[in-house]
Amino acid sequence: MSAGRKRNPVSVETYLADEMHASAKREYLGGFVYAMAGARIVRNTISGNIFAALHNQLRGKSCRPFNSDTKVRVRLPNQTRFYYPDAMVVCRSNDQHSSFPDEPVVIVEVLSLPSVNGKLARQTSPLFIPVSPSVSE
Repeated sequence: MSAGRKRNPVSVETYLADEMHASAKREYLGGFVYAMAGARIVRNTISGNIFAALHNQLRGKSCRPFNSDTKVRVRLPNQTRFYYPDAMVVCRSNDQHSSFPDEPVVIVEVLSLPSVNGKLARQTSPLFIPVSPSVSE
């Protein structure tokens, strides 16, 4: 049995610089970088519908929805994380030229049950993770 290779943490600055030229999306969790797998059609349909509903609900308001092409920085007390959530709502955005927002008020992640005997489980449901007391203004 061989021992697993120990990974060295990566700085936020290195992750962000590498991400500008990466051919695939990668998430950053407290110093470690993880490649993201592609999604199935059902997941993309659900997350697209959620984004559309958020877009319609927020029309004319200062908050904006974003889809899974926009990463978000989440600062925790002991680490920084960068995610590509399925959808999110941001009411106070960073500079327009920034590649990510800092202060989402809602993060949406669509969850799927693991496959059973090689078949995708039938239930897929959205998980709404509030990161602020309210989306309303």
